[in-house]
Amino acid sequence: MIVRPAILHAIAVAIAIVAALSVLAFSNPNRLAHDQIVHGTFIARLDDPTAFQGDYLFGDDRIETHNNYFLYGAMQWLRDRLGHQELIYWYFLPVFVGTFTLGMYALLWYATRQWLASVLGALTANLYVPYIFMASWGLAGPSEVGSREVFTMFVPLLFLGFVRGMLERRDWLLFATFAAVGILGNVHLISAFNFALILGLTLIFWGGITWQNIRRIAVGGALALAGAAPYLLAYNRYRHLLPTGLAGVDPAAYRAVVATVAAHTLPAGHWEGLWQWVGREWYLFWPLVAIFVIMLWLRRRAGEGDGLDRLSICFVGAVIAVNAFISISQWVKFYGFGAAPFFQIPRGMHFLYVVLFLFVGILLAQLIAWIRARVPSRRLVALSVAAIVLVAGFVALRGPWLAGRYRAYITPRFSYVTCDDGVYEAVRSLSHSGDVLLVDPDYFSAVRPCTRRAVVVLRRDNGIAYSLGPDRLSEWVRRYDEVKTAFASPETLLAVARRYGARFILSRTCAAVPGVVERYRHPANLNCVYQIGPS
Repeated sequence: MIVRPAILHAIAVAIAIVAALSVLAFSNPNRLAHDQIVHGTFIARLDDPTAFQGDYLFGDDRIETHNNYFLYGAMQWLRDRLGHQELIYWYFLPVFVGTFTLGMYALLWYATRQWLASVLGALTANLYVPYIFMASWGLAGPSEVGSREVFTMFVPLLFLGFVRGMLERRDWLLFATFAAVGILGNVHLISAFNFALILGLTLIFWGGITWQNIRRIAVGGALALAGAAPYLLAYNRYRHLLPTGLAGVDPAAYRAVVATVAAHTLPAGHWEGLWQWVGREWYLFWPLVAIFVIMLWLRRRAGEGDGLDRLSICFVGAVIAVNAFISISQWVKFYGFGAAPFFQIPRGMHFLYVVLFLFVGILLAQLIAWIRARVPSRRLVALSVAAIVLVAGFVALRGPWLAGRYRAYITPRFSYVTCDDGVYEAVRSLSHSGDVLLVDPDYFSAVRPCTRRAVVVLRRDNGIAYSLGPDRLSEWVRRYDEVKTAFASPETLLAVARRYGARFILSRTCAAVPGVVERYRHPANLNCVYQIGPS
C-alpha cells in the first residue's frame, strides 16, 4: 500500500509533538543556573531600571553592552503571562524538541526520501552532547536552556535551506537562509556570526573564489547584517563606553583575567575543552564521526555519492576552519595587543552535529532498505508490532527508573535553588530597593535576580567584570579578596560592610557576627541574614 507523502508528514508532525510534550513529564523543575542568573538579572532591570543602581557592576551603563533587549523582553512578556519566570525554561523544552525534530525530519526526508529513517534519525538527533568547547548540541535540561538553544533549534532548517539553495541553484533560497541567520542573531548574535561565516566559507570550498560566489557572499552577508541590525544598533549605543585594552591592569587583575578566560578562549582552555569533548565524552563524538566517514566511503564506492556528500564535507571543513581562525585571532589579540579576547569564542563547533546526524539518518535509511529487501512484508510488520509492544511495556514497567535516569542526565552542573529559597524571601521582606547586600562571594549566586538588590561582589562577576574594562576588573579583584577575607574572619565583616554601604549580610553559616542583628536563620542553620544598624 502506498501512503501519500502528505499523510506521512502529518504523522511525523504528530510524533514530533508527542515526543516534545513527553519531555515535560521527565524533565526537572527548573533551578536558576549559570546564564539564567544573568537572564534574570537583566529581566529585573527591565522591570525596574533602578533596581541595581547601587551595584558596582549591574549599575554601570557599560553593562548594557551585555543586554539582549529582544530575548529578555520576550522572556519578560512570557513571564507576565505564565506567572513564573523559572517555568519559562521548562515550557521551552517542547518548543525546542518540536522545532528541532521537525527541522531534522525535513532535512533527512530531503536527503533520503524514506519516512521511517527520517523520523528515527530526527528523534536521535536530539541526543544531548554537553561539552563542545563552550557550546552543546541537542536537548538540554531546563537549567541549561539559553539563547544559544533558541538558535540551535533552527540549525537543521537553516542547513536545509542552504543545501537546497546550493544544490538546486536557487539563489533566492540561499539569500533567505542568510537573512534568517541574521534575524536569529537578535537572539544569539555569536551563533549567527559564526554560522554566517561558516556558510560563506562553505561557498568558497564548494565553488572556489569566483565572481558568482563573491556576489553570493556579499548579498548574503548584507542580508544577514540587515537581519541582525536591531541588536547591533542597540549594542552600538553603549559600545563606545568600553575600553579597548587591558593596559594599566594591576598584576592581580591580570592574573584574574587569565584565569577567567583560560577555560574558554586561551590555548590551555582550548585543549581542556577539546579533551573533554573528544576524550572524556568520546562516545558522543567518535562513533558519529566513524559513521560519517564510513558512509561517505560506501556511498562513493557504490557510485551513490552526490552533491550532498561533497557539500557536507565542505561544511565540516568550514566549521573547523572558521572556529580555528577565530580562536587563533583571539590569542593574538590577547598576547600580542593586550586586549581582552571575546569571551564567547569558540561557539560554533557544535554545528558539526547537523552533518553527523544527517549521515546517521542516511545510515538508517540504508539499513531499513536492506532489511526490507530480505524480510517478507508480513514478518516485518509482525516484528515492528512486537518491537512497539516491547518498548511500550518496558516504558510502562520501568517508567520511574527511566525518569530518574533522565533527570540525573540533565541535572545542572552546579546546584542552584530557585528564588523561592528562604534566604531570598527574607531579604526581599526585610530590605528595600536601593539597599546593598554583603554576600559570601562564593555562594548565593542568584542573589541579584532573586532579591533585586545591589551586591558588593560575587565570584561569578569576574566573567562580566573583565569585559567591562580594566577598572571594573581591578575593582572586582580588590572587592573579592577583601570580602572573602572578611567572611573568613567574622569580626571584620561589620567594618567591610560599612565601607561599601551594605545594610544586610548574607552568610552561608550562622556564626556569631559582632555588631549586627540576626534577622533570619535557616531552619537547618544553613545560612543567616544579618541587618546592620546605623553607625
